[in-house]
Amino acid sequence: MALSTSRTVVTNTGLSTHHHFRVRDLISVGVATFSNFKTGSTNVHSVGVEAAGINVLGGDTPIGSGSTIYNDGGARFSGIVSATSFVGDITGGGTFTGDISNATGAAAGLGTALSQTQTDPLNKIYYTDKVLSISTTQTIDHPATANLAYTQYGDIKIEDGHDLIIKDGDDFKYDILGISTTKIPNNQFPSGLSGDLTGNVTGNVTGNVTGNVTGNVTTDKIVPTGGVPSGGGGGIIQMKTTYITAAFSTQSTTYTDITGHNVTITPTRSDSKILIDYRVNWMHHSGADTVGTLRLFRGSTLIGNDSNNPMSDDRMGILNLYNGAQSHMSQSSFTFLDSPSTTSATTYKIQIRLDSNSYSGSSIFSINHWPPNNNYRGSSSITVYEISG
Repeated sequence: MALSTSRTVVTNTGLSTHHHFRVRDLISVGVATFSNFKTGSTNVHSVGVEAAGINVLGGDTPIGSGSTIYNDGGARFSGIVSATSFVGDITGGGTFTGDISNATGAAAGLGTALSQTQTDPLNKIYYTDKVLSISTTQTIDHPATANLAYTQYGDIKIEDGHDLIIKDGDDFKYDILGISTTKIPNNQFPSGLSGDLTGNVTGNVTGNVTGNVTGNVTTDKIVPTGGVPSGGGGGIIQMKTTYITAAFSTQSTTYTDITGHNVTITPTRSDSKILIDYRVNWMHHSGADTVGTLRLFRGSTLIGNDSNNPMSDDRMGILNLYNGAQSHMSQSSFTFLDSPSTTSATTYKIQIRLDSNSYSGSSIFSINHWPPNNNYRGSSSITVYEISG
């Protein structure tokens, strides 16, 4: 009888628990359960699989600390993801190497495809919204290797309180495709903005504008084409006027405010000049010659007085009223250019006095009426212009 080539050690509960077995092949037609499978550095146990590398169809797929594949279907990588093609949404950003023409969410090019399916003809047809809204202050600063920065948007709206800044030395062209109905036909920036601008410009424009402007222009400084002359002013920024019809009379030989003959203006710039234009209807009623003298104040500061006149005669103010021993209405005026150096509200007023050297007790200077019978009424005015410096 031949000896068997197989050996089995069995207890009444199964294989013996105190023997070691070296098995070449183990075939199980049911479930094989062990507390741990181990070979080399690979462990298969109840909480997972630990392996230096996983062989997938003959190729290694190492997974280290920089990448994780989650059971929700997502994959997160801390490094660069490279592929020959990306399909899907890459809005999350990052660095990609390869063709992303089939991906969505990337920075826009010259338009957005009407379809995200590459084989669809609409994938090759694009659209662009009409308006690019600038809701935060942005600075356009293209690389020195580029000629200019550009966008396909036909209209750019700069929201209130924000700016679109083009860095000095850079150029920016919008409506690069020329499809806007509100655009610059010759939209070039070789030496700044050029061409005919049609439509509304919202926001701040910094720089020189040459040519004809139709519509409303709001600015805090106007400079003539030839520049501001030395010591002079530029263009008129604003004007304020006070018209006075009320009667006023005085016999005082000390300076007195002419009631109502004042005007207030708030300059928009501290370097502006203020041009004061004063026109007064007056009458001297007396049988003797008398001189009336006017002077000008900015607030409580005397700015038009004897020192503004080259004559040393104390009677000379900014304006002297004299018509001898006559009794008829006259009109006189003066202009004065002031530099208040402020953007605060500023009031200009006029004072008058009778000259004490020629005063007679019956002398009366009247404004806007004829005292003897009060049957003539005139009007006076004081106007101030803010002139750009």
